[in-house]
Order: sequence, then structure tokens, then C-alpha cells
Amino acid sequence: SEHGGRDALRMKQQRFEMLLRDPTWTLLALNVAVHAADVLLLRRAALRRGVVSPELVLRAGEWWRVLSAQFLHVSAAHLLVNCISLRNLGPTVTRFFGARGMLAVYLGGGTVGALASALLHAPKTASAGASGAIFALLAAFRVVLAVNREHLGTDRVLRSIQNTVVLNVLLGLVPGSRVDNIAHGFGFLGGLAIGWALAPRLQPVTVRGTRTLVNNESRVPAARAKLALRRAVQRLGSG
Repeated sequence: SEHGGRDALRMKQQRFEMLLRDPTWTLLALNVAVHAADVLLLRRAALRRGVVSPELVLRAGEWWRVLSAQFLHVSAAHLLVNCISLRNLGPTVTRFFGARGMLAVYLGGGTVGALASALLHAPKTASAGASGAIFALLAAFRVVLAVNREHLGTDRVLRSIQNTVVLNVLLGLVPGSRVDNIAHGFGFLGGLAIGWALAPRLQPVTVRGTRTLVNNESRVPAARAKLALRRAVQRLGSG
């Protein structure tokens, strides 16, 4: 019926809007799709050609590997652990940072981890996976809690963080998992830096008798830098 068609269209629009609001689901789908295609169709050609290897990144100049490796996984167990971790952390990080901020933390922190892996590992070492990006989300999450500790309850949040850490530790015990602790550590550091720059600074306000928390952008380093840059450009233009 026409009414049923409108309802179906509305549901599709709502799902599409949800994907735009929270990139977690797009990232999950992309990781799964890339792994499935690599295993079933490409016979692991994507993994061989996309991993981070110091020899290939630094000497051959294949810098794109620091990004491609974040969407490649060594095994189904590796993929599963990272997907569960992303599912646990992604929506909450998006809630505080927004879709663009979440992507900045995920891709930025993952790239920092991959670059560190290329710079610090032995030349023949190969590594791949979203773990560096996951640890970046973890770090950004911790920043939000730290800068807003007087306003946020942390019990449920800390359980999510604990589950993520435990999953990654267990993955490291799996034979052949090739866990890259350098990527983990530097991904975490990248997440701390990006998270500090972008994390909301919450303050309580009362609206129509209801107390709520809002972001005070004047205290967010990235927002302050953007404003200062805009004013500098305006001064140059007027001069």
C-alpha cells in the first residue's frame, strides 16, 4: 500500500541518518567487507599489499599503507575482537565528539600508531589491523572522563574500557595473532593528543527548570585555535 511504502521509506531514511550521525556502523561494515573480500575473492592479496612494513613504507615510499593497514586483519579472530571493541567504544566516543571528531580520533590515532610501527619495527616486520585506532578511541574516551570528571558518572564507561583492554590482551595470547604493541601504544598516545584537542568541556546549565550539561566551546583547544585562525585571517583581509 501507499501508506506502507511511505513507512518503509521513512525507516530507510532513519537508518541512513543514523549512519551519518555515527560512523561506527560504517567502519564496522567496511572492516568486515574488506576482510571478506580479501579472504574469499582476493586470496589475501589485499593483506600482502596493504600491511605496514618498515621496508615498504620507509624505503619504497608506500606511505598509503599506514592507512590501508587499518582496515586489514590477519585472521577472523583478529577482526572479531576489533569489531567488538569498536562496537563498545564507537557510539560513546561519537556521542561526545560527534561524527567528524570520532573519525578524526579513529583515523588520526590509527595513523600515528601505524607510522610508529613503521619507524620502530625491524625492516621485515609486517603488521595490520584496527587496533591502533581502537586504542585511540580508548584514549579519547579517557580524556573526556578526565576533563569532565566532576560531571560524568564513570562506572559504565570504565566497564566498556575494561572490556576492550581485556579483549585485546586475550587476542595477544592467540598463537599467530601478531599483536603490534607499538601500534597500540602510539595509537593510544595519538588518541590522547587528538582527544585533548577536541574533547568537549562540559558545564551545567539550567533551562526551564531542568539542569543539563552543555559544551563550553571557549574551553575546547581546537575550537579556540579555529577561532584565533579565523580572526587572524579576517585581520589580514581587512588590512
